[in-house]
Amino acid sequence: MKNKVINIIGIPLITFSLFVFESSDPQYYLSELFWSFLISLILWQGNGLIIKVLNNYVPWRQPAAPRVLIQIGISAIFTIWLTYFAVKYLYSDVYEAHFSSLVFRKNLFIFLIISLLYNAVYTGSYLFRKWRGSIIESEALKRQNIISQYESLKNQVNPHFLFNSINTMIGLIDENTELAKEYGHQFAEIYRQILVKGKEELITLKEELEIVEIQCRLFESRFGAGLIFNLEVPASYQEKKIPPLTLQMLIENAVKHNMISLTQPLTIKISTMDDALQVSNNIQRKNYGSETTQLGIENIKMRYKFLTNREVVVREDQETFSVVLPLIDQKEK
Repeated sequence: MKNKVINIIGIPLITFSLFVFESSDPQYYLSELFWSFLISLILWQGNGLIIKVLNNYVPWRQPAAPRVLIQIGISAIFTIWLTYFAVKYLYSDVYEAHFSSLVFRKNLFIFLIISLLYNAVYTGSYLFRKWRGSIIESEALKRQNIISQYESLKNQVNPHFLFNSINTMIGLIDENTELAKEYGHQFAEIYRQILVKGKEELITLKEELEIVEIQCRLFESRFGAGLIFNLEVPASYQEKKIPPLTLQMLIENAVKHNMISLTQPLTIKISTMDDALQVSNNIQRKNYGSETTQLGIENIKMRYKFLTNREVVVREDQETFSVVLPLIDQKEK
């Protein structure tokens, strides 16, 4: 379509220019106009054919100078050949005048300018389309890479959850078989929720808290009064968005890395602050070795980077460990 537009504009423009340049006596106007149109068409389409053939046999590569020189060289040869026969016909057969080298050189100058103009327009247009296509392809590849990275991060959540939960269940089997069975039932329910919700990019805070409630029951079945959950989330925040299983991972980490007992209860608090959610717990680190994959917090931070410019903030002092999670609106995403 763009080539057709250029042809519709270019050919009449060159025809008019040649006609003005060559026009002499009114008795020759019709012949000169027809000649100008015919030469414009041949010159324009001939250069176009040269570029198309070169695109197939001498493709653009870096550096582009060799291709440019070849193209201009062939175009110049074609233009010289066309100028000679076209101008000779005009002067010898139409004007019935002497065809001199001066006339040839004068017309050749005009013809070469037209050919260079054509090469500049079409080469520039071709290179622009290629550049734009490469930009679009690059952006598509970049987006696909980002999606792949994000999916990889989401896929890390399930192994992280399984690792922690199975360790907990193994510990319960030795301590209390009946409690281990109850834990298994709760584990199956929360894992079902993970399989459903974990595929989403974002879920509402309400949906995330439903998973947290199941998780709370899961841990309370083991720790009883030694584990205290405080959920202080107003109803106005329920439709805000959050990456799935974010709260679940933070709660797991708090339970895994802190001592929990009736005499030393662990308190996990989920509350709101401005347009964010804060998950905090009192610090009472386990003194014995507790292997960690360091996956939880880093996974959450990386997932947030794909979704918003606001960062996850981790704060820690001698008594409290807290993580501030931005709540995401659909517009922001």
